[in-house]
Formats: sequence, structure tokens, C-alpha cells
Amino acid sequence: MQSFIEGMPKAELHLHLEGTLEPELKFDLAASNGLDLPYGSVEEMRAAYNFDDLPSFLAVYYEGMSVLLREEGRRRPKRRWDCGASSSCVSSGT
Repeated sequence: MQSFIEGMPKAELHLHLEGTLEPELKFDLAASNGLDLPYGSVEEMRAAYNFDDLPSFLAVYYEGMSVLLREEGRRRPKRRWDCGASSSCVSSGT
């Protein structure tokens, strides 16, 4: 039964693109847009993903929005999510 369920196609019904950004991609997108992020390393940014409260979550969320300035920048996280970061090869349908 487990392998049957894992083999079935899945769809993400609601997804915030900026919420799918992994630190490495966020740094890359920020650099391509000439933006500085308030972290010295990927590890430091990853640590910020351990939210304590709503303000700490929103800080990371808005930061993600700030690096998605160009169309290509919005496509890259989607491609990674569809069959990269998502272990189930989820289709976001867009």
C-alpha cells in the first residue's frame, strides 16, 4: 500500500513561491538582482528558517519576496519545487 501511494501523482493545491526558496537559491537570486541579504552564509540563513513567532516568519517571507524581481527568478524556484525540493515530484499545475 505504501509504494502504491508513493507512486500516485500528487498536486500542490496552494503554494507560496517565496516559501519554497532554499537559502542557496535565495542567495543566488539576490546576487543576480544586485541585492544584499542580512546573512553571512547559507547556514546563517538556514538557521533563520527556525521561526519563533509570526514576526520572524514574516521577515524571512518578505525577504523571499524581495529576491523574486524578474520572471526567470520566479521560474527557477518553481522548477526546483516541481521535482527537486519536493520529494514526491509534486506538480504545482502552473
